[in-house]
Amino acid sequence: MEEEKKGDKDKQNKKRKNKVLNDISRKSMLNGYKQMTRKELEQHLQTVDSTLDDPEEEEMGSNIKKLQKQLEFYFGDSNLRNDKFLRELIFENNKGYVDLSVFLKFNKVKQILGDMDVEEDKIKALVDACSTSLLLKLNKDKTKVRRKIPFTQETLIKHQEEMDRRTVYVEDIPEDTNHEAIAHVFSKCGKILHVSLPKYSESKTLKGFGFIEFSVKVFYFLIDLS
Repeated sequence: MEEEKKGDKDKQNKKRKNKVLNDISRKSMLNGYKQMTRKELEQHLQTVDSTLDDPEEEEMGSNIKKLQKQLEFYFGDSNLRNDKFLRELIFENNKGYVDLSVFLKFNKVKQILGDMDVEEDKIKALVDACSTSLLLKLNKDKTKVRRKIPFTQETLIKHQEEMDRRTVYVEDIPEDTNHEAIAHVFSKCGKILHVSLPKYSESKTLKGFGFIEFSVKVFYFLIDLS
């Protein structure tokens, strides 16, 4: 009996020891992962281009995955440098949170949500999309979302010169084109992060010129859009 008790005690001690070692190992891995991921997240946030997905890949993906990529694009560096409306909402909150309901007004989000009518269901879809994102974080009530790595005024001006070197001006753009079509044409020249096509305020028609931001510095080139 005493030998059995001793054997059980040894097993318990061994279990405790293994648990402690596993905890230490897990914490070490997590700390290393956090240090590694912050740098990776910063790089990812600088190069998010989720609005420019391959149409075939888009059909295969779930709506939640599409929503996640779209929201990550909205919070990416490239978009926030151009999106004054969303940028100001982020700066208004001391932690950079934005109400999820705001995104229900965005055309791309409306398109992904499709025929979903009940607002609660729409918000739940946004929550599900944010919950598994490496770039975004929900508040405790799951009513707001922010970037895990804050977007600040310093972030705004930090890469401005670099962004200018990666951006090209395009003119003679047909009135019936859209962002995806322009991105598809110019993707032959490199990875595209952002397409800006200014419109007239009253008619909402394209002004015939635009700006395309690439992931790397580009040289002058000529493409026939006709």
